[in-house]
Amino acid sequence: MPIDAAPSIGLDDLWCQLSDMAKPAHPERGIAVSDVRKSGLCFGFFGLLFNHHNMLGQRSTLEW
Repeated sequence: MPIDAAPSIGLDDLWCQLSDMAKPAHPERGIAVSDVRKSGLCFGFFGLLFNHHNMLGQRSTLEW
């Protein structure tokens, strides 16, 4: 799927998804690597962070 055809996601939405996955100990300071490691969702977190277009494509494909 070309990048132009992929659904777009806002930075606020991406931040909320990442924050929900990591559940930071100190949200006012942001997300630390230790928060991500403790969550047990390292692969999903970094997959969403670095490759969110493909992750959204997989999610929308699974919904159908």
